[in-house]
Amino acid sequence: PTCRSTSNWFGTPCRFKCHCVYNNACDNNGVCSSGCEYGWFGPSCQYVDLVSTYSKSPTPSWVYDRPDTNCNPDQETVTISLTSTFYFTWLRLHANVAVSSQDFKVQLMLTNQIVTTCNNMYTSKIDDTTLDIHCLPGAFFEDIVISGNGVKSLCTVYVSGGRNVALGQNTKQTSTYDYHYSSLAVDGDRDPVFEDNSCAHTADHVAPTWTLTFGWPHVVNRYLLFNRNSELT
Repeated sequence: PTCRSTSNWFGTPCRFKCHCVYNNACDNNGVCSSGCEYGWFGPSCQYVDLVSTYSKSPTPSWVYDRPDTNCNPDQETVTISLTSTFYFTWLRLHANVAVSSQDFKVQLMLTNQIVTTCNNMYTSKIDDTTLDIHCLPGAFFEDIVISGNGVKSLCTVYVSGGRNVALGQNTKQTSTYDYHYSSLAVDGDRDPVFEDNSCAHTADHVAPTWTLTFGWPHVVNRYLLFNRNSELT
C-alpha cells in the first residue's frame, strides 16, 4: 500500500517523510511539485543541505538564498565555509546556463588552508544546468573552494549532510514515561515541547537506555540528537 497524498509521508510502507516547501504534500515518489523545504534538497528532498544550515563568512548569501533568485555577481572563485568539520560525500551545483563537469574544480580544505584529498571525485549531470559532484570514499572538510569557468554562472550550492536513515526504524527503551514512546525519537518531528508528546522519554529508571536497530546495514558519518525543552510549563 502507498501513503495518502495528504499524509506528509511517502513510500512503501510510508518509510519517508515529505520535505516540500510550505509543508505541501509530495506525491507517492516523494516529488515536491512546489520545490523542497528550505534546508533540504536532492532526490525526493531527502538530503540535508549543510550550506543553508551551517555556513559562515565568507560564504556568499546568494549560494543559499531561497527562492533561488540571485546568482554569482562577479566572483571568479566561491568559498563555502562551514561552522565545523563535516564529512563530504557529495554536493550539487545549479547554474543559470548549461554547464558541464569541465566547467568546475572543487577543492576541499581543513583549517589553516590544509588541503584534504578526495581520491575518486566524479560528476553526475542531472540536467543542463545542474551537476552533482561526488567523493568516494568521502573526506573531512570545513571549506570548499569552487573555481573554473562555470563559476560565473553559478546560482546555488548544496552540500549534502546526508539523509535521516533512522526515520521509522525499530526502537526500544528500558522504560517509558507516560505516552513518550521510544518511536517518537525517529518520527522526524523535532518539536521540543514536552506537553506535545513529541519526544521519547524514559521513566524514573536507573541507567536508562534507548536503542535503535536498523533494518539493514548503513554507513553512518553523522549523528544528530534533538532533546526536549528542559523545563515543564
